[in-house]
Amino acid sequence: MNEKEIIKQRIKKRLENKKIFNFLNYLKLKSIYLAGNSLNASTPKDYDFFFKEIKDFLKVEKKLKEKATIVTENAITITLGQTILQFCKYFKPSLKELVESFDFAHIKLGIELQKNNTWKVSEIYLSEDFIKARIIGDSFYTGSDYPLASLNRLFKYYKREEISRVMKNKAFLQILINIVRRGFKNYEDFLDQIEAVDLTIPPDDFALIPRNLFIELYNLLKREEV
Repeated sequence: MNEKEIIKQRIKKRLENKKIFNFLNYLKLKSIYLAGNSLNASTPKDYDFFFKEIKDFLKVEKKLKEKATIVTENAITITLGQTILQFCKYFKPSLKELVESFDFAHIKLGIELQKNNTWKVSEIYLSEDFIKARIIGDSFYTGSDYPLASLNRLFKYYKREEISRVMKNKAFLQILINIVRRGFKNYEDFLDQIEAVDLTIPPDDFALIPRNLFIELYNLLKREEV
């Protein structure tokens, strides 16, 4: 059985959870992306949903304000018993572009769900990075538009034993280089990077870091505008 067939079987098992589709029906959605580690982890921590356009997210946000368990700058989290759904404020026009924008190889997969009479998987996308990670039995960093958030996730994945110590150390240096090379265009850009870290959700390592250290980081890496 090839990798795609293995993942198809795993996805089929994930989608037996009726709570997910009952809730999508409540939101009156016709299509949505489901992507990331919830399709790959042996036991999903949560299910990350993404939209093609901000207008679709805003409709959901309006409907979920009273039901949300957690609301951050990045996502709305809903808890349905043991099932956690996250509706992410992050948009890409295609499933491929969404998945390829992810920062670690083992989470670079996704599906598009569409509803006519019933919900069906209309597309499956596995990146080459994901397939390579499956072959070598380890994850690795693939780059990010939000390297501070990637640094936070690196610690999380290492704790979960989803990336080895050797690859974690390599990724740590790659991310630091990414942060320094990128810098911050201005204070608004810096805040955008910080908000992507989700400091409000424990047990993230960054939640314990004093905010003044982030300000010092900004002062060191801000780019002078000409």
